[in-house]
Amino acid sequence: MDSREAKDDLDQIREAQSAAATVGVRGVGWFLVIWGAVWLIGLSLSHFAPGSWLLWVWSLLLIAGSVGSSIVGVRMGREIRYADTGPRQASLYLLLVAFGALWIVLAAPSTWEQVAVLLISFVGFGAATSGILIEARSLVIIGVVATVATVGVYFLLFPIFGLVIGILGGGGMIVVGSRLVYQRSRHG
Repeated sequence: MDSREAKDDLDQIREAQSAAATVGVRGVGWFLVIWGAVWLIGLSLSHFAPGSWLLWVWSLLLIAGSVGSSIVGVRMGREIRYADTGPRQASLYLLLVAFGALWIVLAAPSTWEQVAVLLISFVGFGAATSGILIEARSLVIIGVVATVATVGVYFLLFPIFGLVIGILGGGGMIVVGSRLVYQRSRHG
């Protein structure tokens, strides 16, 4: 192999890595938009809607978020293979959901706000753990900051907890996700 062939091979490798990064970041952006919308709608409605509606509202939102995430995941899977981290992260989140459901049953929270704080802390733990697994410090920071902020809002702004977390958490995810999708689609 001469130096020109080696350079061409390296260029192809760099191009493939760039394409994989673009798909991965765009996918993360779409996940943030989907789940940000779930949080924004669900937590805002939880603040205003009667308690008898909450199970139905959240059930529908979680189904819609799961379907949207599945569609994005399948599309990403066609474009990029996550041979090392994908299956491990999927297993982590499945275990997190199972243990989270068990802990909610065992803790028996008495208000939807308590359930929300527990669930957000589970998601924060999942993000931080994923960050450790894939060596992404930003995920660790996001998981810890989101959990600490949620607990702070719960204790300091309890009467408007749903609105604050819905707007800041859900709205924040939508903004960040939209930026990731837009930036990568414009540049990639």
